[in-house]
Amino acid sequence: YEFRDGYGAGSSAVSVSGYFAFFDVDALCYCENTPPTNNCMNPDDCPNCYNKNGEQYWGADCVSVSNADITDPNLGDDSYGDIVLTTNPETSLCMDSTTEPGRTIFYGTKKGDGADNTNSWINPDGAQFENGGFPELTFKQNTFAGMFGFVNQDSLQIDYEVTGAETQKGRNLVFSAQLYLCLPDLG
Repeated sequence: YEFRDGYGAGSSAVSVSGYFAFFDVDALCYCENTPPTNNCMNPDDCPNCYNKNGEQYWGADCVSVSNADITDPNLGDDSYGDIVLTTNPETSLCMDSTTEPGRTIFYGTKKGDGADNTNSWINPDGAQFENGGFPELTFKQNTFAGMFGFVNQDSLQIDYEVTGAETQKGRNLVFSAQLYLCLPDLG
């Protein structure tokens, strides 16, 4: 994703800081991971996840971001840290920072369905995080959500993929950003 000042050919890159939030990171099958851990792809955690061809699948949504992009923007009272996973309710995301050097990957570990999809973002100011969760989301939607901070970036490379064997099922990912052109002086 690139952050641009304006649209079209005359636009230019602009460095911003803030938080990038992602929602509906779930799986097609329930796994036994106790998030967040670093062994997110252990097939022993998903003993009952097989497709019709007998291939083991997890069907987990994965969001991957460069560790160099993850930074606490230090926004004073509005700062949540560099990586934010819901605690109320407890996250179902598994965070892996060892499999791919230089990247942090967030895996879905609990089965989701169309009824828990986030179909619109209510807050026009971006992701708001309060008391361990996103108040605009339901209890179940909160378990599939996460967020990371970044500072002075004109772009972010975020990869999204679905792990496992082919399942012929559709997937969703919703994201939001809370951006600041300048950070407050907290000195």
